[in-house]
Amino acid sequence: MASEVAGNAARDEDILTPGRLVREARRSIAARRAITAHLPAAFVPDPALDILKALYVAQAEERGMSRHELCAQTTVVANVAARWLGALAADALIVEQAGEVRLTPHGLAVIEAGLKAVISASHDLD
Repeated sequence: MASEVAGNAARDEDILTPGRLVREARRSIAARRAITAHLPAAFVPDPALDILKALYVAQAEERGMSRHELCAQTTVVANVAARWLGALAADALIVEQAGEVRLTPHGLAVIEAGLKAVISASHDLD
């Protein structure tokens, strides 16, 4: 039993690498776009989460994103994105400077914890 627990812990560490987290964020963004193409956008509302995932991928690529890029990547319309960016900034998850939006260290920790939880939950189904 102890060896099974140790094996699971080692396996979890292997699947939760930074590269795996970025792949999960990209996969999730692509899945959202795919389902939104077939359902009315109002049925698939996750603009804040989509914004955080897009910023996570951008941060992994060592860059920020403009509001325009965020809207294009996430398919969130500008006025909705503006409201969510304000809310995310108020919760200290993002910062916007010189036209560039980035995750704060707190925002990075939050989205990484969320991605790890998704990966672990998916892995538990295998």
